[in-house]
Amino acid sequence: MIISQLLKNISKGEWRFVLLITAIAVLLSTLPYFYGYFISADYFLWSNYTNFGDISVYESLINQAATGRLFFDNLFTSEFKNSFFFQPLFLALGLFSRITGISSALTLQLGRIFLASLFLVFSYIFIAYFLNSKLARKICFLLMCFGAGIGALVSPPYHQLISYLGHRELFLTTPADLYLPEANIFSNIFYSPLLPLALLLDLLVLYLFINTDLKLSRRLATALYFLVVFLGFIHPFDLIALAAITSFFVGLIILRQFLTNQKQESLKLYLAKFLIIVLAIISSAIYYLVLIKFDPSFSSWSSQNITESPPLANMLLGYGFLFLLAVLSLARLNFKDNKNIFLVSWIFIILFFAYIPFQYQRRLLSSVFIPICILAALVLSLGLEFLFRRLKNNFFRFSLILLIILLFSLSNISTVWSNVVLYNQPDGGFYLSKDYFGALEWFKDKEDQVILATPFISNSVPAISLNKVYVGHVIQSFEYERKYKEVKDWFFKSNIDDFAKQEWLFRQNIDYIIFGPLEKSLGNFNPGQKNYLKRIYLNSTVAIYQVVN
Repeated sequence: MIISQLLKNISKGEWRFVLLITAIAVLLSTLPYFYGYFISADYFLWSNYTNFGDISVYESLINQAATGRLFFDNLFTSEFKNSFFFQPLFLALGLFSRITGISSALTLQLGRIFLASLFLVFSYIFIAYFLNSKLARKICFLLMCFGAGIGALVSPPYHQLISYLGHRELFLTTPADLYLPEANIFSNIFYSPLLPLALLLDLLVLYLFINTDLKLSRRLATALYFLVVFLGFIHPFDLIALAAITSFFVGLIILRQFLTNQKQESLKLYLAKFLIIVLAIISSAIYYLVLIKFDPSFSSWSSQNITESPPLANMLLGYGFLFLLAVLSLARLNFKDNKNIFLVSWIFIILFFAYIPFQYQRRLLSSVFIPICILAALVLSLGLEFLFRRLKNNFFRFSLILLIILLFSLSNISTVWSNVVLYNQPDGGFYLSKDYFGALEWFKDKEDQVILATPFISNSVPAISLNKVYVGHVIQSFEYERKYKEVKDWFFKSNIDDFAKQEWLFRQNIDYIIFGPLEKSLGNFNPGQKNYLKRIYLNSTVAIYQVVN
């Protein structure tokens, strides 16, 4: 069934439903940010606890693109220069920011809103390919937009957990739907524009692959190839997921043909499309291998980008009743239909790859929520159709569906609520004081300088100016743990070792030091007493010192 035929099969009433639910989902993922912005006079970092620290990375890329850069430097470490990293999403956002004069923070939010909406609308077309029942489609779409697991039923909300658990303990003990951006679709669109765009490209590629009504023409082959290559630039981890999903599915079809000795008419088409996907993945892999070989900045980032999956029990709690319903649907599936084989193999192979020992485990999990929702919707819609045949009251029907969606969305409600609570806490880590923000804005007139401060303050420097920091991001900063200890447990901790500190500043090519309340809280270091530091900026609580010979 081609897309035009699918569009005909989706009624105007369905499209009104899709647009309304899309607007509600995107609005709910946006309101917490604007709440955080309006409740405080301090500078809001436009982050939530699932993307904490990463938003500054995205803003730094937008700011670089806004100045005309085609390739992006890693501003969160001071060792490397002249990177060849290319990211078309942030290049486009940077150009938009430059043309409109809109700040990088607002540009990022507008990009997230637009791409999340685009992804959700296309996801309904994708759902309609697998589900013929209008009720099942609508239930599935509601589950995708708002659904999550049972984390909120078995665990305290995040804002309470963070008061007595560290990051590692949270990761090991908290249900995934309360913590991981990859856990469900709402968390994905709440995170940034990056994940919804990657999901949109995933679905486009998988739709072109699985749809046997789309015969392999030159136009289709070209579209398939460049969509995969584009996805490689946007979110290269998804290439691993695509390779796993398509190769496993094709392998199952070949195995079925061998075991049944029945020719599979669509096998040649699947193989041809699969080979195009593989060719595109190889093309992207060559680019990243060149980067790893010749770009030390990217090589450092890649080696530190270790994103393991949470314990399997936490992941299953993160899917909750949806996963159980998906498993129950297996009893009613017709496995002679390749669509059903595709959905089940998608879930199996992604969960398998997410728990084999390699460094990008949980990066592959973003898309698996989609087939889980499709299969769960099959069971839910059958149950609802059974009830609706006996209970004709429309108000009851609407109330029952609303109650079901509220039950499945409790964890996402908890996530939003926890962010609202944390935004109201002055030490929650989502704001810069006016004095710190004023000091960071002073650097807007500078460029390519290396700045030293606590990692929390340093994290915001590249988002506000085009300067580098010594340490500011757990993955982007080279040898983050060592640098963190140097800054926290040595440099700012004591007021001695001046010769060693002076030599260290020169050796690390550090040009400026920001010194405010957070730096003072680490020890008794007094920059005003150092002849190798010259104060060049001062407000009521924050000073900037230049390193001098």
